This record gives sequence, structure tokens and C-alpha cells, in this order.
Amino acid sequence: MAKNKVRLITKGSYVILDNGLVTVTISKPQGCVTGIKYGGMGNILDLKSSESSRGLSGDEYNVINMSNDVVEVSFKNSFNPSDSRNKLPLSVDIRYILRSGVSGFHCNSIYERPDGSKKALDLAQTRMVFKLRRDRFHYMAITDEKQRIMPMPDDLLPDRGKQLIVPESVLLVNPINCDLKGEIILGNGLVAVTISKPQGCVIGINYGGMDNILDLKSSKSSRGLSGDEYNVINMSHDVIEVSFKNSFNPSDSSNKLPLSVDIRYILRSGVSGFHCYSIYERPDGSKQAFDLAQTRMVFKLRRDRFHYMAITDEKQRIMPMPDDLLPDRGKQLIVPESVLLVNPINRDLKGEVDDKYQYSMDNKDGGVHGWISSGPIIGFWIIFPSNEFRNGGPTKQNLTVHTGPNCLAISHCEKIRTNARFVSSSLIPAKNAYVGLSSARTEGAWQTESKDYQFWVQTDSNGNFIIENVIPGVYGLHGWVPGFIGDYLHKELVTISAGSQTELGNLTYVPVRDGPTVWEIGYPDRTAIGFYVPDVNPMYVNKLFLNCPEQYRQYGLWDRYTDTHPQSDQVFTVGISDTKKDWFFAHVDRRGPDNKYLPTTWTIKFNLDSIINGVYKLRLAIASATRSDLMIYVNYINQYHLVFEEMNLGMDNTVCRHGIHGLYQFFIVDVSSLLLIKGDNSMFLVQARGGDSLCGVLYDYLRLEAPASPSMRAEIHIEE
Repeated sequence: MAKNKVRLITKGSYVILDNGLVTVTISKPQGCVTGIKYGGMGNILDLKSSESSRGLSGDEYNVINMSNDVVEVSFKNSFNPSDSRNKLPLSVDIRYILRSGVSGFHCNSIYERPDGSKKALDLAQTRMVFKLRRDRFHYMAITDEKQRIMPMPDDLLPDRGKQLIVPESVLLVNPINCDLKGEIILGNGLVAVTISKPQGCVIGINYGGMDNILDLKSSKSSRGLSGDEYNVINMSHDVIEVSFKNSFNPSDSSNKLPLSVDIRYILRSGVSGFHCYSIYERPDGSKQAFDLAQTRMVFKLRRDRFHYMAITDEKQRIMPMPDDLLPDRGKQLIVPESVLLVNPINRDLKGEVDDKYQYSMDNKDGGVHGWISSGPIIGFWIIFPSNEFRNGGPTKQNLTVHTGPNCLAISHCEKIRTNARFVSSSLIPAKNAYVGLSSARTEGAWQTESKDYQFWVQTDSNGNFIIENVIPGVYGLHGWVPGFIGDYLHKELVTISAGSQTELGNLTYVPVRDGPTVWEIGYPDRTAIGFYVPDVNPMYVNKLFLNCPEQYRQYGLWDRYTDTHPQSDQVFTVGISDTKKDWFFAHVDRRGPDNKYLPTTWTIKFNLDSIINGVYKLRLAIASATRSDLMIYVNYINQYHLVFEEMNLGMDNTVCRHGIHGLYQFFIVDVSSLLLIKGDNSMFLVQARGGDSLCGVLYDYLRLEAPASPSMRAEIHIEE
């Protein structure tokens, strides 16, 4: 492609340099650039800037060089020793050069001291300043690290800014862009944290030689909860704590959250990190209902530096770039958060699936997760000293990291001890049992309790446990034991007082049972991990989860049920079938020939040598459920043989979010002996909702019990 010729145009007191890409207008003979036309903008320079008082200027104009490829012009001011106004004993020649095919121009100056001049001078520096259009240019960049949206000129005026001790320093008290309304910096020589004031948003973290480890392109708007009142809570040589509070105003109709929120940051000396937490307060007398599932603090890191994530010693990997999730590089799948990488920037990731839920972890298994920079080699880590502030207890699954690079903290306790021993119904020490204090007052309700703190521990091999650092209050004592169904709730509430130690003695949990086991399927650990988890479709692989215990994290496993059962549904024969091979981990819909998803019926076949008159009990422990219509029939699928029906069961989204458990639910189903026959019997588990690829049930454990004999009833009575 031929380059445009360079043109030199003279118009009155101006000269114009033009090469078809950029046009530069210069005053003649002064040599001041008064206009730059580029990229469809008639003039990128400030339209309100006066052409007077522009410093050094020429009084003689010359063309130094002129051709089709280049033009150079000169604006010279020769020193006149007889002119007393000239305080600078130098001749100054201001030059401009424009070349063809180049979207910029070159400028330089030549300084000459006249022969024989002995006049002393002090010239610290000279500058060329371009004042750009204030209505268009708001974002500046001086290095890859130092980039930001800048204040407007009017923000420096008295009605919008407060001049500080240093004349050039202005505190922005009422800027046009509200996101710039003040900033504070917490620094200890290791790390410096810049926080917007009074909003309380972390907008900069300087650490390890990197001016800002946060994403430079991230907008400061739409950052969720923010403060409108700034205060210093504590300040000494060793620690500083600051507060950004938003007090609830009931007269503000735009505020849908009837809470006062106080966002806190703490920085200590000698520590290369900072602590953040929030205090939520409901105003006195407030009766407004609301639903606050969780709040998150998300750190968006620099996309050009942070490519490697780590959530455990085993789960670490190079991650995709944010642009890989866009339509020209990635293909969105059925689950909105899932993207197939078809043309990623890192070619090694081609063909993999990226989904933030693949990197979720249970509260009990987390603690540290983060990202590592490619240069300088530094890490950014979210560290949880405890999980007591989180709702849902130890088995609640939460997000950790995802492509961005993003690091999530799902958004904080003091002193006491609780001692006890936790034993099973057979008086066997309940080793590895989970025991916790929660404000929930009913069995299992700790899973959905979001108010107040929860304090959980696991027992040792003898069933002993100590819960330390408990906030004073009144709690329900909850528990559950891997290998046993159901939930434990201590019959009395536990009161914790400041500085006290509470001894509970021996606690006995009697798992529910009426009679002897006819058959059982699974292992009661509140997950579906013991069942068959298929290999991933090679089209949707995440290499991190190949040949690992968390194979269920792979995308699209719900469709693998159809691949393994293309024509008919699962049939499991008690005593013959193997749960690890023959029981699919999720009871989902089956994809039909027309790609419509069909309800599914699973069959459990079992043999009875004899029938005991009375009521059999089916213990049904569900690890998770999502939008399922679950029905259970015995021997025949008709209304008379229907023994269980639960519509729209669960809202966990565990299937599509690559989990193996969710909200644990436990049902006891009565099965009349009149529905059973001597010999071969069948139980039908029907997931009756069709048309939904992502609905389904994850079973934990199923057990059929025969009616209790009189001697067994007596035994249970004695145990109680």
C-alpha cells in the first residue's frame, strides 16, 4: 500500500503539516502547536486553551527539509544582547518533523549560545506541554502498571477540591467523577493499599515491586456495597484500622438491604498483607424482610501478570485469559459460566472447558487460595483464619478463583472452650464426627442458618472434641457422623459466657432405625462420591481433573448418563450390582433422539425370602437435589403403589456446578408390607421432571428396613 505524500500548507499565520494520517497546525512564526487532527477528531488539543503565554517562541520561520517523504520546519528566536527583555542568553530553534506513513510527529529544540557571550544563566529544564481536550481524554498511562482515570480540571477548584500543604496536592472532596472522591493509602513498608474514600473500595495494592497488582482496566463503578462515611478506628505504630460505613436510611427507597454495613480494613506492621471484614447491623425496630444469601469480596488482579492459580497443593494450573471467554475465542455452553476454549491465547488450553464452579471448595477444605504472577514472582492469596463467619457450616461449597484473574473471599470470633465426648448409638466412639455450635434450633437447620457465627470441629479417634474461641451466646449443639444417617441435636441449648469453660460430658447419638436392614445402597457420608462417576466427554475436558479424585468436577457429566444408558434406564440388582460401577452418581434426565430431555425411572431389584406384616421403612438420604420431581413406587408404577412424592425438590444446582453434594436432606418413607411380595420385588425411583438437562438428584444412601421385632423395640427403649 503506497504511503501518502507529506504536504506543507501555509495559511496566513499558520503552517500545516499533513501526511494523510495526522495533521499538525503550527502558529507562524511562533512555532506553537495549535491543532492536531487525528483519528476522526478535528482537534485533540484543548479547545479552551489560550494561544498566548506559551513560553519560548520563534520570530523567524524556515523550511529546513521538504520532500514527498519528510518535511522539517524551524521556528527560531535569535538572541539579541541589546534586548533587555531577553533574560535567556541563548538562541532557540524549535523544530518539527513529519514523515509519510507515520501517525505522529517529531519535535526538538536546538539551543545555541552566541559567540563571545559570557552572561551567566540557570536553565534547569525546558518542557513541551500538550493540553488535550478535557471532554475526551480522561484515562492516562505512563507505564504498564501506572494507568488510571484522572480527575477533571474543575475538580482542582475550591468548590470541588481542598488544597493541601503541598500546593500541587488537592484532596478531591466533590469531584465530577464520584469514584475519585478521596483516597487513603495504608502502608507499612511491605505493602501499600489504596482505598477509595468514603466508598471503601480497594483500588490499588503496591507489593513486591509491582505498583499495582490489581487489574488496571477494571471499572470503579458497580462495585456493590460501599460506604458513605469514613473513620479511623485505631491508629498506632503497630496497627491501623479504618472504617467505611453505610448507615441504613429507611427513607431511601433505592436501598433494598435494610442493614447498616461497615467495611473494615486492618494493616499491621511487619505483615505483607491486610485484613478485611464487614459488620452488618440491623437498625433497631426494623421489620423489613430481606434475603441475603452471602456477600463476597472479589479482587480482580492484573491480567497481564497473573496467569497461574493454586487452591490446594494438588489443584494448581495455568488459567485462560479473560479474552478467551469472548465469542471469538470461546464457545459458551449450556451452563452460562462454562466456556469451551476454541481459540485461546495460550494454545495449550485449546479444547478445554473453563468454569468458575470447577474450582469450588467446601468450607472445611479451604483456607488458602490465590494466584502467582509471572513476573515479578509474587503471589496474591486469600487466607481464611477460620470459617466461623460463613453460613452453611463445614460442608458448604464456595467459589475460590476463576478466570479474570479473580480471587474471591466469601466476606469474620473470641474466646471460650467446650469439651465433650461424642459417641454413636452402640457406644462406639464417634471418630471423625462433625460437631458444631450454631444458632439453629432444629436438626440439620445449621445448613441454612445465615444469622450469627458457627463453630465446627471434628472429633478425634476417641470421639473427644474441644471447640475453642467461641463468641458468648446461646447455641444449639449439632453433629453428624460419617457412616451414620441423620443429624444430631443436643436436647439442651448450650450457653457460652465470656471467659468460661463448659463441660458437656458424654453425648450419645442414636441413629434412627426401626428394624433390621433388608438392603442398603451407598455409604452415608452426605455425598455421592461412592457411586459411579463417568469419564468426561473428550470434547469438554478440564485437564486438572483428569485421573483425580474430583473427577466429578468435569463439565457435562449429566449427558454421560445418556451415553451409558442410551435406550433404557438404570437397573440395580441388590446383591449383584456394584454401586461404584452400576449406580450413576446423579439421577438426571436422559437425552432423547430429538435432543429433548426425558424423565427417568431407576429400578432397584431385590428379593425377599419372607414378608413380615407391618410397615417397612425406607431411609432416604439425599446428598443434593435440583428442581426434581421425585416419586417412589413399589412393584408397580401406579397411584396405589406410590409411597413417596416430593415435587420441585431442591435448588442446589449441584449438577451444573460440578459438585458431589449440596443441601443434605433426609426422608423416612413408609412401605406397607401389603405392597411387597415373597420373591422378586422392584422399587422404582422416578425423576419425573423432563425437559431440564440440569435437574436431578444425588443420592447419599438408601436403606430398606423390615418392621421391628418386639425384642428389637425393647432394645431400643433400653438404649434411650
